[in-house]
Amino acid sequence: MSDLTSETHDITSAAQPGQSFAEHFVIKGLLGQGGMASVYRAHDRLLERDTALKLLTPALSADPSSRERFRLEAQTTTRLNHPNIARLYSYGEENGQLYMAMELIEGRSLADLLRESKRLDKETFRTIFTGVLEALSYAHKEGVVHRDLKPSNIMLTINDDGKTQPKIVDFGLAKILSATEQTRTVTAKGAPVGSPLYMSPEQCKGIEIDARSDVYSIACVMYECLAGKTPFSGESPYETMYEHLTRSVPQFDELSGPIPVPRAVALVIIKALSKEREHRQQSVDQLRDEMEAAFNDKSVYPRKSGGKPVALIACVAVFIAIAGCTALMLPLRNNNNIIITPSGSNDKATRPIATGARSCYNTACEIVRRSKSLPSDAPDSLTKQKAARMQAIEYLLKGSDACEKAGNKDVQLLFDIEIQLGYLEQENCNWDRSIQHLNKALNLFPSREFPGYWNQLQASTAIAVSYKAMKQYPRGFEVLTSAIQAYEFKEGQVEQLSDAYSTLAEFYLSVNNQTKALETYRKSLNIALKAQPGWNSYSAIHSAAEVARWEFKLVTADAARKTLKRAESETDKFETADDLPSRYALLAESSLSCGFRQNALRLYTKADALVDKTVEPPLLRAGAHKAFRREINKILKLMARPNAYQSS
Repeated sequence: MSDLTSETHDITSAAQPGQSFAEHFVIKGLLGQGGMASVYRAHDRLLERDTALKLLTPALSADPSSRERFRLEAQTTTRLNHPNIARLYSYGEENGQLYMAMELIEGRSLADLLRESKRLDKETFRTIFTGVLEALSYAHKEGVVHRDLKPSNIMLTINDDGKTQPKIVDFGLAKILSATEQTRTVTAKGAPVGSPLYMSPEQCKGIEIDARSDVYSIACVMYECLAGKTPFSGESPYETMYEHLTRSVPQFDELSGPIPVPRAVALVIIKALSKEREHRQQSVDQLRDEMEAAFNDKSVYPRKSGGKPVALIACVAVFIAIAGCTALMLPLRNNNNIIITPSGSNDKATRPIATGARSCYNTACEIVRRSKSLPSDAPDSLTKQKAARMQAIEYLLKGSDACEKAGNKDVQLLFDIEIQLGYLEQENCNWDRSIQHLNKALNLFPSREFPGYWNQLQASTAIAVSYKAMKQYPRGFEVLTSAIQAYEFKEGQVEQLSDAYSTLAEFYLSVNNQTKALETYRKSLNIALKAQPGWNSYSAIHSAAEVARWEFKLVTADAARKTLKRAESETDKFETADDLPSRYALLAESSLSCGFRQNALRLYTKADALVDKTVEPPLLRAGAHKAFRREINKILKLMARPNAYQSS
């Protein structure tokens, strides 16, 4: 073997046809090369057959983690014996270089086919993915999750019957799920692995994955095969991963092309692309069964005509399992904190267009909600949030159009859509456009009976906010006071009236009438306490915080301290509210403005301690911790200064 040493020491960087490796392999040519390994076509002289010889890159041969990953790939592959999975013949080491001899697949990859055809016809699609899903089902039952499903890892060959036979290759990132072997993974916990175009949201987050991650990834491949492009594709790997986490899936009827997609098949794929894995098919077997049944459905998404989209029917498929977002609407006074929320309306009408409008509305809610979870200091967070708002606006406009076209339109749904459009345009600083949408919402409910007065208060307050931003104070003041006068003496006062008074107080502050502002904030607080939630509302805490701030400036520090103490005491009674950290943060900010630094420090600490219990999305949770701890550190630095003024 000594005569082979010099030839084989760095074979992956200079392999030539005719070269020998490990005594009985003769290199014929390079099949492919990646960052971790190179694959050669080689002839096995012992068994007299051609094989795919995979060699670990020499630069990685001395790296323990790379060697372990390569070994695990061999171990994983050798335990799988299925006609639609490439077989492993042997594994070994030669002169410090690890290698695998694998089944040589005569054919091309699915990626090559897509580069040539862009889309697959229905029969080719069905043939390929019937085999792929069978192989994945088998692998999962053997406790193996692939984690890197993509077109280049699906090889296509021709079997003895002359039919296309897919084979899954490259289990280099596979994860063994069995209890005894799961701990052997060489991927650090929290490190995203995979190919960004096809990674599941849980992969993007770097959290624990299961077989449902492969369901998502193979659905990305299916989508690409029918749509001609991947569902998500950002300008960078990071942006692509962010889109997997936040963007809704583009509908097939929004894509032009010659191949109509069976509606039932499209719905199955959209379901498999759900952000939350609980909403996907729970196994590849379920995905395979649903796909098989879907192919027997004859309905298809209609093609676009003349480059214009057909009537919006496909929105019913978007986020099919979404029940809605948080039920709390944050006060309009702080546009940066507005969270779009679905209405309490629960119309279950079966009209196709109305159903599509509801789905578009829910999708827009989800897009914005997820965009809010991006930490403010993340790269391009503002750009990404603006892009999310624009996409949400697009869905809401489609939903509005669909709702208008419905024979018996859902007025409450249309109101919700228009008012959310108004909020989003406010965030974009498009004030005139915001007022246009909000006036449309206002005019949908001329009645001053419930729910008319509730909705009119909400719309009127939002219109006033836009006028205030445009410094058209008289017009905004007129809209707001008119709405307040119409509803302030009604029985059963509502939180919306409290928000209206709070916004009115800001108008008084805009013209430097601080005394009137304090009086109005007190009215806002009293109304919030009379409304159904009482102290258990963001509106009440916001008003209390503002009352304390202006009591400190205009009355006495003791009055401010008393208001803050009561607000905190009442807030302590509610342990399950999702927005508790925000409520304590409001009180902390008010305390700080009054010079009560120790009180502010304690309240920010309370808020930070509640984040893990009440904030669900990991990115939003991390951002909240960071924000609160930044404020805590600021206060600690202030308190550490010599002779710093501190109030308890």
